[in-house]
Parts: sequence; structure tokens; C-alpha cells
Amino acid sequence: MTNAGATTPARRRSDRRAPTKSDLTRERIVAAAAHVLARRGYAGTKLSDIAERAGLRAGSLYYHFADRDALVDHVVQQGVAETERHVVAALAALPTGSDPLSRLQAAVRAHLEAILDIGDVSSAGLQLLRQLPPELQRRYRAAQRSYGQVWDDVIRAGQTAGAIRSDMDPVRLRLFVIGQLNWVAEWPVSARGKRADLVDEAVELVTHGVVPR
Repeated sequence: MTNAGATTPARRRSDRRAPTKSDLTRERIVAAAAHVLARRGYAGTKLSDIAERAGLRAGSLYYHFADRDALVDHVVQQGVAETERHVVAALAALPTGSDPLSRLQAAVRAHLEAILDIGDVSSAGLQLLRQLPPELQRRYRAAQRSYGQVWDDVIRAGQTAGAIRSDMDPVRLRLFVIGQLNWVAEWPVSARGKRADLVDEAVELVTHGVVPR
């Protein structure tokens, strides 16, 4: 359920090489798994449901993933990885010497755009965390910590420079901001309005909440 015009893994890879039939099938499986997981949860999702959604035979899924947990792990990890790539790229694209508040605004914008782009993958990751087996939870939390460090660096740099309120705990601030942005994926499409307006409003809300009084 990726938005039209979104930068999908297939499109990014096409900049380097043409995707193979196997690549495209694997991506179809991942998209189908995200769709089913977001709606039925971990316990309610069967490989046969995913295969039906992907238009494949259930047995063919084992060519791409060892078992259901390997596929689920890939879906939830992909959500974090895709979002981190968006944000890191947005920060790297800023002019050298950009002020800390501009870096935070770029991170907010890139994170929300990534959430809108990856659709069901984001929703699945948000909903599944507490449903997953302990090992998959540990792997997901490790990926989240890695991504969180990107935000912590931006926030702390802003606080040191006096551009972001120093009376806020940087970790809690990051969790508040990311948590609110993530749940946009669960909003009804009718509530989102124009994509550009939605992203601009999110940037404005965060900015006015973190600047020094």
C-alpha cells in the first residue's frame, strides 16, 4: 500500500541495476506480508494468507524466506531501516554548517515522508512489537536504538547551541516526536489532507514545541 510516487526499494535499486524477477517477487511477498500483518497481527498471520495476497503458492515463499519468523523479521526491520535511510540522506543533503534547528526540521520532514512512503511496513512494525517472540523483539529494538542515536545527536547538538530547549530530556523528546510522527500511518487517508501540507504542519508543530521560550 505504498503511496503513488513513493521511492520504493525497487526504484532505488533500479538506479544501480535492473531488478531481477526474484527481486520483484521478494518485494511483492514483503508488501503482502506487511499488509496482512498490519491487519491480523503476528498470531493471526499465516504464510498461506501472505501467499494468497502476493498471488503466489505458499510453498514458493520458502525460496525467499526460511520461515514465517524470518519474513516477519524482515518486514519490521525494513520499516526502521527505510526510515533511517531517509533521515540520514536528508541530513547529509543539508549545506555544510546548517543550523541545528534546520537539521531537526529536516529530520522531522524526512521521517514523516518515509512513514507515508512505506505504508503497511510502518504500520506492521508499530503494531507488532509486543506480539513478537523475544528474539525478534530484541532485534527490532536494536535497530530502533541505532536509528534513535541519529536523532539524539541532532537534538543534543541543538541543545548545546541553544537552538532547542535544554530543559527537555533529549531521549524523551525524541521518543515523543517519533512516536507522534509514526502514528500518522494509522490515520484515515481522509484526515491526512495534502501530503505537503501535512508534512509542513508536522514540522511547524515540532519546531514551536522545542524552541527556547
